[in-house]
Amino acid sequence: MSINPQIKSFFPKLELKHSSSGDKIMTYDKSKSANNLFKFISSNPAIRVSFNSMVKADFVSLEKAISYLTNLLKQSETSLLYEAKCSCEQILERPHIYNLQKTKFPKSITCINCKKVNNLMINNYVPHYDLDLKDLLKAFYLGDDSVFTISPIKECFECNNQIVEESSKKLSLKCKDCSKLAYVSMQVFPNKEIKELLKDRQGYWLEWYVWRLLKDKYVVEIGVMVNKKYEADLVVIHNKKKIFIECKDTSDTALMNLHEIKKDFDYFILVSTCNYKAAHKENAKKILGKKFYYVTPDKIERISQIIGELK
Repeated sequence: MSINPQIKSFFPKLELKHSSSGDKIMTYDKSKSANNLFKFISSNPAIRVSFNSMVKADFVSLEKAISYLTNLLKQSETSLLYEAKCSCEQILERPHIYNLQKTKFPKSITCINCKKVNNLMINNYVPHYDLDLKDLLKAFYLGDDSVFTISPIKECFECNNQIVEESSKKLSLKCKDCSKLAYVSMQVFPNKEIKELLKDRQGYWLEWYVWRLLKDKYVVEIGVMVNKKYEADLVVIHNKKKIFIECKDTSDTALMNLHEIKKDFDYFILVSTCNYKAAHKENAKKILGKKFYYVTPDKIERISQIIGELK
C-alpha cells in the first residue's frame, strides 16, 4: 500500500514508504477481529491497561499479568475496581468498572455504620488497587469471543500433567493420567491474528491502537520510513503541520534520530503506556524544544483532542 498522496505532498524532498511493521499492522487491521479488539480496548482505559498487562505477560497466565497490572493502572490513574466511602470512612461499595459503567447516578446508599444516606455521583468513586485474578479475568470475560477465549487449565501436582480443557465440557477435578486431584485455573487466549501482532513484543498493538484512535479524524499514516534513515510510528497532518508520533510500551528505551526529526517535522509527540524515563524526556526537550509533547499514560485516549489543540 502506498503512502497517502496528501501526506507525501508535505514532504516534497523526502522519500516516504511504509516499513515492514507498518505493513504488518495494516494487515492485522484487515482481519476479522480488529474492529472487536479496538472496541474492547477503547471501552475504558482500565480495559486497555488490562490488555497491556496480558501482553507484557505474553498471555502466559493471569497470575503473571497481575504482577504488571497494578503499577500500570496507577500510572494510567484508573483501575478495574472503584471504591466509594461514607464521610465516616465506611466503605459503601467497591464495584468493578463494568458494573460502574452501567450505574445510573445519582445512586443512594445508606451507610451500615452511621446510617447516613449517601447520594453518590460518579466522582465519589476512586480507584482501588487491591485486585485479584477474578477482577482481571472479568475484564476479559465480557470481551468478544472472536478476540479472546477463556478456558480452564488443569495441572496435576502429582505427575505434572497440564491440559487445557474445553470450557463447554463438564470439568473433572481429577488428573486424566494419574487420577489425583488437580489444580484448576482459568486462562485467556488471544486469537491467532492477535498472537501474530503481539509476536516478539514489539509494541505494534499500541501503534495500531493510537492509529485507530486517530485515523477517522485526521490524515494519518502508520509505520513510515523517512529517507530510509528513520521510522515514524505514525505521521499526522493537521492544520498544515507535520506531526511525528512515537509510541512506547516501555519506559527506558531512548528516543532516536531527534535531530533529523526536528528538521523534518513541526511536532514530535511521545505516547507512552508507562511513566517514561525522565532523562530521555529531558534530552528530547533539550533537542526539540517546543516541538516536543509527552502524552502521559492516563491521556492516551485523549490523543485526538491533544492533536486538535496544537497550533
